[in-house]
Amino acid sequence: MEPVLVVHGGAGNKPYFIEEKKDGISNALEAGYVILKSGGSALDAVVKAVVVMEDDPHFNAGYGSVCGIDGQIEMDASVMTSDGRFGAVAAIKNVKNPVLIARKVMEETEHHLIVGENATRFARVMGFGSFNPLTPEQEKRYREYKSPSYYSKVDEFRKLYGLGTVGAIAIDKNGDMAVAASTGGLFMHLPGRVGDTPIIGAGIYANALGAVTFTGFGERIMKNLLGKVVVEMLKDFEPYEAVRRLIQQYDFPFGVILIDKKGRTAIAHSSRYMAWGTISRKGKQVEIE
Repeated sequence: MEPVLVVHGGAGNKPYFIEEKKDGISNALEAGYVILKSGGSALDAVVKAVVVMEDDPHFNAGYGSVCGIDGQIEMDASVMTSDGRFGAVAAIKNVKNPVLIARKVMEETEHHLIVGENATRFARVMGFGSFNPLTPEQEKRYREYKSPSYYSKVDEFRKLYGLGTVGAIAIDKNGDMAVAASTGGLFMHLPGRVGDTPIIGAGIYANALGAVTFTGFGERIMKNLLGKVVVEMLKDFEPYEAVRRLIQQYDFPFGVILIDKKGRTAIAHSSRYMAWGTISRKGKQVEIE
């Protein structure tokens, strides 16, 4: 099987840091593809790609995550493989790379999802130190809007500041697939809010048919279990046709990257823009469109 890696850097109404995000996506692709080219696993590749984006302050994941209404940063992340393994953390604080903690949940415990303060405690037990993911840019943004009426402003913030999740999907030389995703969530969200990213079958899903991750309006993605829906569509359709039908069926903004067991990919969005990239033996492509 020819290895393939696809990543996305979020979607929304108006792109910010266009060139910086292109560079970040390019770096993520190259870091993950080095692993695939050397015979490494799809899981290692997607986790590495997401770590690169978590470390880049221009993405809403890890360092650069947006603040909630209380000024705190709570992050969600997950990983899943095509053989059904899954791990996630939600509303985790004060760690640098939530996706690495999600992988530890999958590999070191009997659980699938650990949340909140105890997710942070778990990170410490696993040897991950304390890290403040708040950037000066996000602190400034929060101070400008720190006294809003949440319920009248949430839709405005969602449209203004985008739908920031990062994610990666891959297939390796053995035909194994994996997916990883990470997010700081919705700007000015209520404390304890959990979106679609750490929910199996919602913002992330993988099985023997394919692997997928989403960015977009998390509550609606979660409510409709889009991850499970689109991967199951691979029984009848190629990836491009599956995502085309998905976008026609649902009338809220989202972006999606999908790969099937043959290594075929599809990238699509109903939001105004999505940042994404793909890399394989044929070359590398990075787009914000």
